[in-house]
Amino acid sequence: MARDPNQPKQYVQDQLKQEGEYIMRKLRKESGHFYVCGDVSMAADVAKTLETIFTQHGNMTSSEARAAVEKMRAMGHYHEDIFGVTLRTAEVTDRVRNAAKKAWKIIADSGTGQEDVCSQRERVWHGGIVVTL
Repeated sequence: MARDPNQPKQYVQDQLKQEGEYIMRKLRKESGHFYVCGDVSMAADVAKTLETIFTQHGNMTSSEARAAVEKMRAMGHYHEDIFGVTLRTAEVTDRVRNAAKKAWKIIADSGTGQEDVCSQRERVWHGGIVVTL
């Protein structure tokens, strides 16, 4: 919609705002599903717009609206396909942090000094993620 020739520029977020009351009814009152497909930054903007719709049309505070979107994700009602990536950033970050914690525990338990760690370049596999220390 944003790149249609001979049409004023309109983003997905603009369309969502125009249909806010309808979207609110479908998602919250009729237990609808919400699908986002596209660029990562657009997807983030769409999520923020949805929070705004919940605030304006659902009589929620900002934190309640944010929690409602997260609940939709947890319940499987908010779906994202960000250029084929289906893992959310928080999930990836958590996996990497957990893998790093396990790696440091292995190193600490082995009694290896920090100088040795750098020369050995330990690798730990966790859920398909490689952490190189």
